[in-house]
Amino acid sequence: MKIVLVGKGGQVGHELLRPLAAIGDVAAFDRAGADLERPDELLALLRRERPDVIVNAAAYTAVDKAESEPDRARIVNEVAVGALAHAAADLGATPTRTFFQVTLPLALDSEMVPPPAP
Repeated sequence: MKIVLVGKGGQVGHELLRPLAAIGDVAAFDRAGADLERPDELLALLRRERPDVIVNAAAYTAVDKAESEPDRARIVNEVAVGALAHAAADLGATPTRTFFQVTLPLALDSEMVPPPAP
């Protein structure tokens, strides 16, 4: 199984690399290889790699800068995620060829999202 991991340079991506490698052939990309600020380039990358599974562990995480850089945060956390999902569909997403978005609770507004049940 071919797996594309986007965000290998971040904490979550780094932690996912080893378990993903245990279940498939992983092509892992950091910002230099898959820049989410350039969502229009993601489809070409995925067409070249032809993955069975796409895992996005990348995100705009500079919470203190998000208010001063709202366009940048929106491109990375919304537009690029949509581009990855559309790319998965373009590649023929099925239950065995699919896209996963990894989000941590601390990336969400704690006043808007209730904590998970114990």
